[in-house]
Amino acid sequence: MPALDSTKRAPSIEDYEVMEQGVCDQIGQNLRVVRTQLGISQSELACLIGVSRSQYRRYEEGRDLPRLHTAILWSVETGIPTHWLFTGTGHHNWVDVPWHPSWVAVLYFVNKAPGYALRSLQAALEGLAGTASTGTLAHYRNPGIDECRSCIDDRYYQAISKHLRRFRHEHSLSQDTMAHHLGISTAAYKRYEAFGTSIHFSILLIMRFWSASGISPMTLTRNTPVFQYRQQQNDNFAILLPLLNKLSMDQLESVKPLLDTLWSMSGHNYLTGRAI
Repeated sequence: MPALDSTKRAPSIEDYEVMEQGVCDQIGQNLRVVRTQLGISQSELACLIGVSRSQYRRYEEGRDLPRLHTAILWSVETGIPTHWLFTGTGHHNWVDVPWHPSWVAVLYFVNKAPGYALRSLQAALEGLAGTASTGTLAHYRNPGIDECRSCIDDRYYQAISKHLRRFRHEHSLSQDTMAHHLGISTAAYKRYEAFGTSIHFSILLIMRFWSASGISPMTLTRNTPVFQYRQQQNDNFAILLPLLNKLSMDQLESVKPLLDTLWSMSGHNYLTGRAI
């Protein structure tokens, strides 16, 4: 696994300034694209991720960036990995999966639908793509989305602090070196690592870790329900994305009525995924 190397030049604050130029506007645009594809209002999405409508509007308008826990909740609710928000930004090189707005409805469905509905969707996608998958899409049961929701609080930041500290020790890096790699002051870095604290930081810091180390920041959340959820999500994506990549726009459009039918048959609420 690659590691931060103190013998090489780390990205500087100036490098990050270039990489992150216009990042608020681009993330706001990406948020708006996802919400529009889902066909839900700002108020509905704000409610799902636990912020006010006015605060969510600030995100979409590029006037503010979500804190990490808000972005993680957004990911859990939409089924879209947090780092996909950085598509089109200077951090895009580290977004190592394909992306297309027309996939949003399918990804959301896979995130919330029961197992039998997923099997029907997979069969339809395989038929359209003209290829069979090597695995089966799995419903998120262990952990479930509710379990993820319940742990995205101060404990989540504490888990990241613990793993950040462990990562630094494993690679024999000083706090000064880590701060330099992340483009922040040593004093700020120490606060992130301090035992028992829960400093809420922006999603930019976690992407800086990825850019500096080449290591997915999800490794900093090991032993949490969110990490386990993301592992299942990666397994589903390994099945799903090769199929979606083969479909034309017309084929993708033909899938949407099937999603509506499967939602109705499953008896689950579209927004929450819960049985009704």
